[in-house]
Order: sequence, then structure tokens, then C-alpha cells
Amino acid sequence: VEKVISGSKNLEKSPGYEFLKPWLGDGLLLSKGAKWHKHRKIITPTFHYGILESFCDIFAEKSKILIDKLDVHCGTGVPFNIYTYITRVTLDIICEAAMGTTVNAQEKVNSEYVDSIYLIAELIMRRLFRPWLHPTFIYKWSSDYRRYDDCLKKLHGYTRDVIEKRRTSRMGNLQNFRRNNRLAFLDLLLE
Repeated sequence: VEKVISGSKNLEKSPGYEFLKPWLGDGLLLSKGAKWHKHRKIITPTFHYGILESFCDIFAEKSKILIDKLDVHCGTGVPFNIYTYITRVTLDIICEAAMGTTVNAQEKVNSEYVDSIYLIAELIMRRLFRPWLHPTFIYKWSSDYRRYDDCLKKLHGYTRDVIEKRRTSRMGNLQNFRRNNRLAFLDLLLE
């Protein structure tokens, strides 16, 4: 069992993962076999304990915002949905640690980027639970597809802008990116 589980040869994703590919690409999360192994080998050094430890201030800062947001609900006895709070703090942490950019997902009520992430996730789930929308040639005729395509353009545009700005700015001086002697995950990959 260990040989099968630890090997990269038999890493098959369920068919539903195909719906994520236009958004997330064919990277570590969605690739398999030799491609997965190659990507994992490239990314693994960036998850060294020392590098991850340098992001603790981001984790603490964003978690403090989360605690302040949740504090409003304490002692009220009124049930609330924690999903939005958790996804927004996660998005704040990932964007700052991975891309070196601040999205303020917890603070902003309306953010085109954050709203697009929520909408595309909803559209992917809707498609997943509607088998008649599984074939791409049918899905492209649906109203959901137009919204999905619009979200993709916004999300990819934002990511491209962040990467291009980092790439351009890095040409000057790498030290400009170090915050508390830390490089964002994107900088480590660009390096």
C-alpha cells in the first residue's frame, strides 16, 4: 500500500478536477505522474521550515483580524456561518504569503477578485452537480459558462498583473521585496 500511495505513477484525480483546470491550470494540485513529480520537486524547497516560519507574522496578523471579526458573534447565542470568515482569512494569508500582495479579503466588503473567487467556486460546484453540464461543448452554451468565463478573465488578469509587476520590479533590486527578511512564495519561484 505504501508503494502505491507514495509513488507518483498512480496519482489519478477524479473527473471533477477537470472543471478546475481552466482556473488553476495543470500545476501541482491537478497534474499527475511525471509532471506532478517534477512540479513537486521544484516547489518542495520553498516549504522548508525556515521559510514557512518567516510567514508567521502574516499568519498572526491575519488571524488577529479574524478573531476581531468573530468576536462580534461571541456571547450572542446566535448561530452564524463561519465559512466566509475562514475562506477570507485563508485568502488573505495565501495571497500575501504566496504572491506578496494584499487583497484585504477580510476587510473589503466588495472586491472584484474575492467576489470572482467565490463565484467561480460556486459555478464549478453547480456544474459538478449537474451532469448534463459536464460536457464542455454543452457547458459553453449555458449562462453559467458566460459568468465562469468572466470570472476566469478577472482572476487570470489579476494573477498576471501581480506576476508581471513582481518580475519587472525584481529586475531592479531583490531586496525591495524582502519584508522582515522574507520573500513571497512567488519570488522564490521566480528566483
